Amino acid sequence: MKYTISEDRSRMLFFLLVLLIAIGQTGSTSKRPPAGSESRPVGLMRHPSTHPPSFSDFDESKTTRKIVVRIGNRSDTFSLDDLQALPKITVTDYEAIGVKKGPLGKNTWTGASLKDVLLCVDSSLTDISNASKLIFVTSSDGWLAVIKWPELFGSLQRGEALYNIKGCNECHGINGEGTAPQGKLVAPALAGKEWNFDLVHDITRKGKQVHGGINPYREAQLTEMELRAILTWLQNPAARVPLGEDQMDLSESVALLAYLKNGKPMTGRDGLIQLIMEMDQYTSRYSHWVELIEVK
Repeated sequence: MKYTISEDRSRMLFFLLVLLIAIGQTGSTSKRPPAGSESRPVGLMRHPSTHPPSFSDFDESKTTRKIVVRIGNRSDTFSLDDLQALPKITVTDYEAIGVKKGPLGKNTWTGASLKDVLLCVDSSLTDISNASKLIFVTSSDGWLAVIKWPELFGSLQRGEALYNIKGCNECHGINGEGTAPQGKLVAPALAGKEWNFDLVHDITRKGKQVHGGINPYREAQLTEMELRAILTWLQNPAARVPLGEDQMDLSESVALLAYLKNGKPMTGRDGLIQLIMEMDQYTSRYSHWVELIEVK
């Protein structure tokens, strides 16, 4: 039998077919927002037991071309041009050591002194009344480096300075308070205890499984005398040592906001603006993509 479809029904079927095609195209269309409208991913706030990010995870949104500096109620913003206008400082053949990756290779870094940048915002920061303050340097990926005021403007007890220089602060906190980051190994508190030297010496020399996966510290990287100084300070980090007694003067050591690497401008992947702590032998404060500095 031959069936005849009415004109109205044909028109209805046609519109239904168009509607189904439109729905199918909408379902297959990417929901990605227009270029430039994406929100910047927020990196996890760096915990002392995490490690510097891999460049394999790099995306252009991490790139920073300016730094905001806040000191109390004062604030200023420094562009790359502003940093380049300040006196140039160079740190030659600097090689940081990753506690798991090992030496990262020697490079020559050029940039502006962190001290100069801070003093542009508040020239009174050199006053000894600020001695208890901390400088927080945050990168666009959430990596956080903490610097004590005496590391830029004065001196620290030898053991306290070495504790930072040797990278102990990366896992155990800035004053040996210990850390317990989610999903990471717990780094025990070290402060306020009398540690058995032979036990700690054995742990640091063996490394790996007995030291949270960290590479062994050889004598060239951590001498017995340096380890004893660190353990002495850890017994009572809050104790005040008379000025000049077992102190390490750090005022001439450079903290650099680098924008040149081996004489060439850095790309976004390289870091663009990078914190280099000349005194540090390890990567605990080796920070790429610096964008915020706060003094508290």
